[in-house]
Amino acid sequence: TQGVSSAASDVYKRQILVAPDGASLHLSAQERTFLMALMDAAGSAVSRQALAELFLPDSPGGFELRRIDVLVSRLRAKAQSAGLKLPVLSVRGQGYVFAA
Repeated sequence: TQGVSSAASDVYKRQILVAPDGASLHLSAQERTFLMALMDAAGSAVSRQALAELFLPDSPGGFELRRIDVLVSRLRAKAQSAGLKLPVLSVRGQGYVFAA
């Protein structure tokens, strides 16, 4: 299984995440927004509430935070099916961190 950390900056250029071995993962707009937020945090955890504000800036309280967990679960499964290991960790009580 290949990691995606060294090619993670490709997510900024397009909606494809590319691993060092060239394997790629097509991203939805929400997946891209999520990963960009984590990478911008430079190793710090990003709270679910902060992520909700990115997805629904005018009314983050109307965004069910569980949707973030579902997004991450689906993204991990998608990466795994492509043979990639996504370096996104859950930080209990804090949110998510990109651990590259």
